[in-house]
Amino acid sequence: MKKIYLSLIAIAILLFTACNNNDVPGNEGAVEVGTLTATISFEGKTLRTASSTAIPTVSWANVKQVQVFLYNKTTGSVAFSRTVKPTADGQKFTWDNVPVGEYRLALLANVKNSTDNMATSVDGTVTEFTDENVIGKAFNSSLKIDLKPADLPTKASPQDPPTHDWDVPTTGRIGYAAPSEVFTAYKDLTIAAGTVTSIPATDLVLRREIAMLRARFNTKVIPTQPVAGPPTFGNASDFIAIQRVPVGLGLFVGDFKGGILNTASDTKRVMVGATGMDTYKTAKPASGYGTGEIITGDFTMFNDIHVLPNVSLDEITEYTVKKDDNVPEDIKTRKYFIIFSAQVKKDYVYADGTIAPDDNSMVYWFGTIDGVFTKNVIREVNLTLKTAGYPEIPGGPDKFGGLEIVVGAPENWDSEIVDLNMEV
Repeated sequence: MKKIYLSLIAIAILLFTACNNNDVPGNEGAVEVGTLTATISFEGKTLRTASSTAIPTVSWANVKQVQVFLYNKTTGSVAFSRTVKPTADGQKFTWDNVPVGEYRLALLANVKNSTDNMATSVDGTVTEFTDENVIGKAFNSSLKIDLKPADLPTKASPQDPPTHDWDVPTTGRIGYAAPSEVFTAYKDLTIAAGTVTSIPATDLVLRREIAMLRARFNTKVIPTQPVAGPPTFGNASDFIAIQRVPVGLGLFVGDFKGGILNTASDTKRVMVGATGMDTYKTAKPASGYGTGEIITGDFTMFNDIHVLPNVSLDEITEYTVKKDDNVPEDIKTRKYFIIFSAQVKKDYVYADGTIAPDDNSMVYWFGTIDGVFTKNVIREVNLTLKTAGYPEIPGGPDKFGGLEIVVGAPENWDSEIVDLNMEV
């Protein structure tokens, strides 16, 4: 498969002696420091295999900022950090007062509480990673990364009465925002006084840590109503949500390879993928995508939603999970549960036989997605609405299922889209 590299990261580390490192918090005891010069960019690829063909474009507009860390690869303890903003005109940066030693260098892009849909914490307190507050702290213990909390969709606008009932007192569900486009890159290195450490450009490439769910909707086979018309989409109260979400991301430390943490996904976590009148897009956006189509055949609506991978790198190795496999029974606790809504008119007959009492009543569809979402992969989920839907949001993934899914073979974000057909 042809690969197009927008550019790759090249790093040269120039080391000097006879410098005092008191300017580096947490390293007052070191004697020597060096200078770090880095040229930052990222990888892109071409095309795919699924019903839709349009791929989101990749440019420096995708990267709001990159935070650079040097840390102990065994303990995760950070010795040095700086934050930079790469642009199309400038990806080369130089830092002085870099402490000498053996490190793992990590680049972490788009993980700032103030600007991104990610939440970081230091020693259990939610706060943005800065160049100073991470020094001497360890990733995956003192330093943690997770989704940012968000309100569950309950009403079309603040002044409206409640529209959606998530039964929070009973279910304990908590809302989260869809993740930012997180990128990472790693390289083990040694900074030795009086020498120049040069890292080849191909050794360090920014790659996505997230996946994308391309939800496409076929509404043409919803059962005909005896009195009311079909459901309406494009309402202010519409939403698409994903329940049973992984708990946090980690960096490459010790035996942990990085990515989502090796714990079961939390059934109570609900990621709000889209809300409002633009929940169901009826045409490919005019910008932000390459050539190709998204709306094809009977699938007349879609939305591209960032999600965390639902299988970790460690689990991929341990269970020999292939990109084109369904999640094995051993890790079925990671299967995503999708919920989405529309509106119906008075006398609409739901799938359970109940009847809508008023115009603008809610209707919901839901089911379990069996396919693996690995990082940097687009998985196309084709939802054919064969039932009339239900009048209430389901209690949770443990009580409902029933999606039939055919999973294609996914590849990288900028290469191959996964095909996954569902009937709900």
